[in-house]
Amino acid sequence: MQNIENISQRESAFSKVVGDNITTERKKEILKEMADKFEKRLALERPYCEKIKTKEEIEVIEGINKYLPEFIAQYGGAYLPTDQQDIYFLDGAKFTRKEKKILAQTMKKREDAVGFYSPMNQEIVFLKWYNEHPLEKARLIAHELLHFQSFQALTEHNNNLRTRQMGISFETPGASNSFFADLNETVTEWLAILFAKRYFKKIDCLREEAIELETFNAKFPDEKIYDEVASIYRKKTEGGQWKTEVISYRSHPESLKKLDNLMNKIYQKNKERFQTQGDVFNIFARAAMTGDISEMAKLIEVSLGKGAFKKVAKEFSVTHENNETQDRDSSGVTSE
Repeated sequence: MQNIENISQRESAFSKVVGDNITTERKKEILKEMADKFEKRLALERPYCEKIKTKEEIEVIEGINKYLPEFIAQYGGAYLPTDQQDIYFLDGAKFTRKEKKILAQTMKKREDAVGFYSPMNQEIVFLKWYNEHPLEKARLIAHELLHFQSFQALTEHNNNLRTRQMGISFETPGASNSFFADLNETVTEWLAILFAKRYFKKIDCLREEAIELETFNAKFPDEKIYDEVASIYRKKTEGGQWKTEVISYRSHPESLKKLDNLMNKIYQKNKERFQTQGDVFNIFARAAMTGDISEMAKLIEVSLGKGAFKKVAKEFSVTHENNETQDRDSSGVTSE
């Protein structure tokens, strides 16, 4: 296993500034600006509408952060030390009318989204939860933290800084598409599921449920990862009875199937190179963590034919209205 102490640490969420019209000196200035912003972030006044985290929620976040360096190192990621204060749980009931209007506009394309990672603000925001299942809440937190830890690059357009790349998703100012946005989101969700399987049983407040879930899913070894049970949760009803809820992965189920189909096609064409389909996924994950998509692109072209990479890019891209390119968060909504 890679020695975590030897992993290079970033000074902010952004590792690179891109743009042929940006001087080397200006690129250095931009990276320093983002590093200064990250360094001072915890001293900022907390928002008035923030919910106080419970002891268990803090334990979950700290537990995830404890194991993230080891996890992303497997995919070539450079760890950025994050804190539980980098995550905001906001109370929408306390929003002003203007804030509610902005939020409604922000979330209109992803009404099912519970939160997002904002690259430019270098912070994670949660607005609600699907339910109170601890394992599901923890996986959603891990998902956004994985976006935080993924490769990110900036550019400067019309004197405005904006995200150019996050993981394997690319934004082009003035373009109508975010290339590979859906693929980036799906690879991140797949990583979050793998992280949950490996580490949640090591976090005290999640251990019992994580082990029970692992035991249950082990009874069905041939299930695809997206068909597995995501959480088993017992809660007491108002009548005093205990109720057991079993849920599947509700985040990006169709995209997970689409990614699985793509990886299976590649695997079937390269069985002499890969022992399992998981080896194919590792290449996608490395692209998300390092920002280098060349190996992934070559693999898709060689396996599926000339022009396949462009076809996959189109299939896994997100189209925006009015050709407006904005700083988008990890859930596909706009971060203010």
